Amino acid sequence: MEEDFPKLQVALDLMNLKRALRIGREAAEGGVDWIEAGTPLIKSEGMEVIRKLRDEFSD
Repeated sequence: MEEDFPKLQVALDLMNLKRALRIGREAAEGGVDWIEAGTPLIKSEGMEVIRKLRDEFSD
């Protein structure tokens, strides 16, 4: 049964992958439900960033 609690989503709207990963780790440690690759990050780093985020935050 899915909980009816609000979900917390963090959009990584940054242009630097290292910084995005650091913030993503902090968000994950804080209990965020979803981590999203924002448009600025995809435009600056390319679609490969999706794989990198998936590898880092597979849970």
